[in-house]
Amino acid sequence: MSKKIYLNIDGIGNEVIELFSKTTTNEFRKFLCNVADYTDDPNLILKLYKHDGTIIPISTEIESNSPNEPYRLVFRRKKQSSQLESSPSCSTLKGVNEEEEDRLNKNPRITALSTTPVKTPNPAKTKVENVEMIYRHNIERPSFNQEVADHLKKPTFDIWQWKENGMISLLEHMFIELKLLDHYNINFDTLDNFLHCCKLCYNKNPFHNFLHCFCVTQMMYGIINITNLVNILTPREKLILMLSCIGHDLDHPGCNNSYQVNAKTDLALLYNDQSPLENHHCAVFFYILKKPETNVLESLSNEEFIEVRKGIIQCILATDMAKHSTLVNQFKSMTENFDFKNPEHRSMLLLMLIKSADISNEVRPTRVAEPWVDNLLEEFFMQYDKELIEGLPVSELMDRKKVKKSITQTNFIAYVMIPIFEAMAKVLPNMDDNVIQPIRTSLAYYKSLGE
Repeated sequence: MSKKIYLNIDGIGNEVIELFSKTTTNEFRKFLCNVADYTDDPNLILKLYKHDGTIIPISTEIESNSPNEPYRLVFRRKKQSSQLESSPSCSTLKGVNEEEEDRLNKNPRITALSTTPVKTPNPAKTKVENVEMIYRHNIERPSFNQEVADHLKKPTFDIWQWKENGMISLLEHMFIELKLLDHYNINFDTLDNFLHCCKLCYNKNPFHNFLHCFCVTQMMYGIINITNLVNILTPREKLILMLSCIGHDLDHPGCNNSYQVNAKTDLALLYNDQSPLENHHCAVFFYILKKPETNVLESLSNEEFIEVRKGIIQCILATDMAKHSTLVNQFKSMTENFDFKNPEHRSMLLLMLIKSADISNEVRPTRVAEPWVDNLLEEFFMQYDKELIEGLPVSELMDRKKVKKSITQTNFIAYVMIPIFEAMAKVLPNMDDNVIQPIRTSLAYYKSLGE
């Protein structure tokens, strides 16, 4: 069980935190300090007031409240009496001590000139805070046999046979098989909470939804296994790839970056038109990790966390298709002399892996892949209609009156998919039969539709 506590932090503004039944009073106090960017120490005094001004104790027994009646949190530091006693004249130093106390009481987030806090739009934080978690610990988990577990390691896996709760169980199986829980001491319930929270942070778009997230992650898992990367990649690289796949489209609004920029949305303004969606996906991902019960990276050292965070951000930002040609060409220049001992080469390979997994539907059998084409086109058509209504620039590639599925797919497979997968095949084994050939079969299918 948990409860939300709404706070007005002195000199900063409003915040909301979540308390859980297992949270201790000391943890609650440290949590309050962290929220306000204070370092907890014996000289720090915390005072908590009700909306009507009544002071209340710092305790996990605190009653939940509403955003309209937040508790007021005030921080003060004790006066250093030893300093006063050692002075020959306390009265002469009174002004200095008061000035020092004021300096200590100031929060590092507040400048001398600030009077009221400036509120920056934070769609990622808002999204995660508004997620109503229903924990799955007591929910009956779908089971699957060894045949399914073996098939899960192949790019041909049929995702349409599974519902979302089943997909979470399959994702958990992947993490276990890759030994990520053991290596990083990830609590299973925390992983379960994390995946469930991610699922809730995906919107019900025709294409960019949790099912797409699962497809990308499963394809990554399949490629890692068939190419022997399972024995080549480090645990950190596996963790980065799997988490990046899960988080790569979090809270996708169903309209692409062009729409965000042209419509001057909060995301475009917040990220200065630079990959606004991908930056948002990253932000939502790391706000999920700020929740203690969903933080799968809790056991990492600060140094490890920095490296994993850096890798995840690089991977998710690489999924912006505006960067596709540049990144693929950079990778192609490495393939002739690719060296797994070269950190730059390995980093670029991670970007190619997530980019290829993101656009990999046509690696699957046609009956599994084709519904995704229809879903993506429907999302495009919805954006086109929205742009018409709002008087924004439109793309002919999203006009339902002009788009032909056979031509769209033929061009996409021939000029986007095949080049990146063929480049990867120069570096990784077993790609031709398991990946390249199915893509060519799909290309022939859409060509035949056009004829």
